[in-house]
Amino acid sequence: MQLETSRVFGGFRLHQANGIVDLFLGAPNLGYAQDSWLIYGTAGYAYARLETEASASAGVTSVNLSRDETRSGWAVGGGIELAFARNWTARLEYLYIDLGRTNAALAIPGLPTISEDSRVTENLVRLGVNYRF
Repeated sequence: MQLETSRVFGGFRLHQANGIVDLFLGAPNLGYAQDSWLIYGTAGYAYARLETEASASAGVTSVNLSRDETRSGWAVGGGIELAFARNWTARLEYLYIDLGRTNAALAIPGLPTISEDSRVTENLVRLGVNYRF
């Protein structure tokens, strides 16, 4: 999951790429089952490793920034699971993940410092097929 932005202001150019590299979720399901389907909600712990790469240039002056950080947060969502054959199920799940706020600053000599403050969230839709032994 990655987001890239590029901006040009006169002779000043800024490029930034942010992404979630690793994601771990510890979220149990609680739901209601009837016949061959299950509808459930889920909530729990989220942990991710974020990667940020940024570059800025103005004329002949340029600077690059690379940063890795780990974030903890929470996840909440729900889904539906349907048994379609003996031992086989299919599921559709939605998760909202919130990893809190992060900030970064990029300083180029002779220019104002560029700072960014953002909230790290992700909307995730998963589709899966399960075989139960």
